Amino acid sequence: MAKTVLLSNAQIRQFWSLVDIGEPDDCWPWIGNVGRGGYGRFRIGASKVGAHRVALSLEGPPQPLAPNDHALHGDCSDRLCCNPRHLRWGSNEENIADMLRLGRQAKGVGSGRNRLTEEVVRYVRDSNELGVALAKKFGVSTALISLVRNRKVWAHLP
Repeated sequence: MAKTVLLSNAQIRQFWSLVDIGEPDDCWPWIGNVGRGGYGRFRIGASKVGAHRVALSLEGPPQPLAPNDHALHGDCSDRLCCNPRHLRWGSNEENIADMLRLGRQAKGVGSGRNRLTEEVVRYVRDSNELGVALAKKFGVSTALISLVRNRKVWAHLP
């Protein structure tokens, strides 16, 4: 069973001191530590927990923070937002569906997994060179060159 965590009153005060609380319907940005993914991180003992998850767990009576629950931002696209009105609990599947619905998935150069740039993709699509030659020139597989040319990848690029 997943370990749950309840925060002490001192930890709750410390947490909210790291949130720029504004008007009730505004985003409340996290001003503390930010992790690599761009989400606020709050230290609880030896662990760091998503600040938005902590904020949502503190809405109403304090609730245990279960590691497998996802705090979804829904229509609020600000990863640093800790306003409980902008958050809701959901499953991993709901989190992915929100990401796709709102177009928040990384594309092209922003995905971090790509081996090409927009300039190279345009070059490949406009080129009459054989796929083997292009693959060698850019250090990728011929399969990737084919996927680029057939718009199976980098489809967002006109």
